[in-house]
Amino acid sequence: MNQTTPDRPTWARNLSRARRAREWDARRLAEELARTAGREVTATVESLIRRVHQWESGRHTISERYRYLLGRVLGLEADALAPTAEPDPPAPGTGTAPAPLTGGSELRLADDVAHTLHQAHTALAQAAPEAVVSLLENDVERLCRAYVCTPLTHLYPQIVERRTAALTLLPTLAHPVQSRRVHTAAARLVGLQAHLCLDLGAYEHAQAHAGAARALAVNTADPSLLAWTCALHSLIAYWDGRHEDAQEAAEAGLTHGATDSNLTRLHALRARAAAARGDVALTKAAIAAAQDHTHLPVLPGILGFPTGKIHAYAGTAYLTLNSPDGRRRSVEHAERAIALYGTGPDRSVGDLLAARLDLTTAHLSAGEWEGALEQITIITATSTGHRTASITQRARRLLPMLGTTRAAPARRIRDQLTQLDTSPSPTPLAG
Repeated sequence: MNQTTPDRPTWARNLSRARRAREWDARRLAEELARTAGREVTATVESLIRRVHQWESGRHTISERYRYLLGRVLGLEADALAPTAEPDPPAPGTGTAPAPLTGGSELRLADDVAHTLHQAHTALAQAAPEAVVSLLENDVERLCRAYVCTPLTHLYPQIVERRTAALTLLPTLAHPVQSRRVHTAAARLVGLQAHLCLDLGAYEHAQAHAGAARALAVNTADPSLLAWTCALHSLIAYWDGRHEDAQEAAEAGLTHGATDSNLTRLHALRARAAAARGDVALTKAAIAAAQDHTHLPVLPGILGFPTGKIHAYAGTAYLTLNSPDGRRRSVEHAERAIALYGTGPDRSVGDLLAARLDLTTAHLSAGEWEGALEQITIITATSTGHRTASITQRARRLLPMLGTTRAAPARRIRDQLTQLDTSPSPTPLAG
């Protein structure tokens, strides 16, 4: 591998230079990473060696969690390893430099001051009317509130239209406060589109949108928004079956120091990913951490993580552990989630369906056909516009649990699940 190829990204060359400056090979760097991270990173040294080679070749970008760890090990600023790292400075004698000061320097400096003031006034004058930015922010809040309880078919055109408007407005702004506000709005809208792709099962597209949302969030330096975009990466990885990546993304989000319910969200996501990986101790610790932060402020709709959602995630995590105690706790959390969400207009239909699926699974595991039938009847009665890819996939996995039993409730469950399997999936492109 030629590690001095000039067309490698700047961040890849920065990593190579820092490692070689310490006269380390890839194995030594991997060992130092593992030693520094301790229990924070679950990858093996051999896996880390492969990642080092991928990073230095520029084939794979470095996740935020590993940028932080590499910075500690190599004494680098984490930004030097980010995809947005500044390119190397031009070689001496290249580029355009201002002419040196000679005689009459006072007049030259006065001219420079006048030019600076002119440019500053021009930039500050290039601000959008306050009404335009405020209207965009109000639309984003409305869409974020609506997302958790409105069929995807209704929201898709609005999300796309507002996202286009935000990204078109963004490069025209020179006023720093307005620019930051529109960056925030754009990041949330692109994040909504990532959520929409996720809910349709288009994981690759969801990942691409999540990466764009993350890049926009970086320019805001908002811990809450940065945490939310990390959570989005974790969520996509979890449903795509990449549970180690899901855990790493949640742990990366925890480094941002969010002070609202996105901190709770990250602990809950970490719990679900750990449960999928069979880590019982970490699952329980992460659920406890999520429950310890129920006092934090909750943003509206998809941006927030209310207490009902904590119990929905905890229910799924405990059920995944596949133990009698886990199933008992799962039922308790699922029932609590349903009670907390109630029937309010902002209730999350997806979380309610997920909690009911957890109850169904627990009832089927115990052979409680009537209890399972009650939940399945509610799930299948929900409009197709609310049945996301994850809900449909989980429901389909219940069929094998029915076995060959001929009990009347079991037959009715089988019929309803079969009908669900043939129902059209929600698509924002329909109509």
